[in-house]
Amino acid sequence: LRIPTPVGGIPMHIDAAPSIVFAVLYGLLFPFIISRFFIPGRRSMLLINVILCTVERVVVYSLRATQALNPGRRTSSGLLIYLQLSFAQGFVQIAQDTIPLLRCLIVNASGGPHHLEPSRYRKQLDPAPEDLPSARKRVRIFTNIFNLVWLASTIPGVAGFTKYGKALHDQMVGDKLQELRYVSTGVALGLMLFTAAWISTVMVRMRSIDKGACRWLLLMLACMVVVCIYRLVVMQYHIPELLYTGAGSQQSAGAKAAFYLLHCLPEWIGSALLVVPNTRQRFQTGPWGDWRNFDGQKGCAEARKEATEKKRQKREEREAKNNAARV
Repeated sequence: LRIPTPVGGIPMHIDAAPSIVFAVLYGLLFPFIISRFFIPGRRSMLLINVILCTVERVVVYSLRATQALNPGRRTSSGLLIYLQLSFAQGFVQIAQDTIPLLRCLIVNASGGPHHLEPSRYRKQLDPAPEDLPSARKRVRIFTNIFNLVWLASTIPGVAGFTKYGKALHDQMVGDKLQELRYVSTGVALGLMLFTAAWISTVMVRMRSIDKGACRWLLLMLACMVVVCIYRLVVMQYHIPELLYTGAGSQQSAGAKAAFYLLHCLPEWIGSALLVVPNTRQRFQTGPWGDWRNFDGQKGCAEARKEATEKKRQKREEREAKNNAARV
């Protein structure tokens, strides 16, 4: 039997300390997450993926530490599936959060009276950028579609890792799992490289885009690319059974160090790059980001206010007519 080696190996006693450290590091990001909901100047509903991933990582590393300290839980198929699925999809969800941020930057750089929010990180351009309504239309359509394309990475990953328990006893399922996790990570790497190329292109072609914010996104994507490349390298190994500690098991001290340095650390840095700064100001998102599908589209509050105003005007017109009739 050739079981695909779990990325990071099965948690052993050596995993306890680094798992606790990373649980604490993610916990240190909580105040910045909470501030998004309670401090008006930071309030923003974007980055839901990275926020959920940050909260989940505290749970993930706590469970990994528990497995490391409790030998009886190391072979739990339920924990194996959950932890491997979380590690396989967490960095993908974090990388996907760059798309709404890039959309906000492009919309703001396209000129006209469509700015979501001014930024204190850069000086206002003089003269003002040219109004490019066609650019706003294209980027809105493209990002709506591109967000769905990321499912090409998520679906194979979820479909594959939910079969990890069966792969421990069925070679055909194990081979299918191996294929699907390569597809998931490979597609994710391709999407990240495409996004990085897109960011680099708009930095060159759009004079008024905030290049500092674009570089911030590129740095975050670079961290996620490191995770992708690490996974593609180590997923080639197989083991005969879960507690195997020989070649390819990723149970050596060097293999564990590589996992925490090349998978866990870049993931935390990428999360911190998005969570710690004032994203609302840094990327000029406003509280909701660019949710419009076209210029002039009204939100629920605006539509409700407009409807109320129309009702008020009609009521005043009726009252004026009634008063005129009495006279």
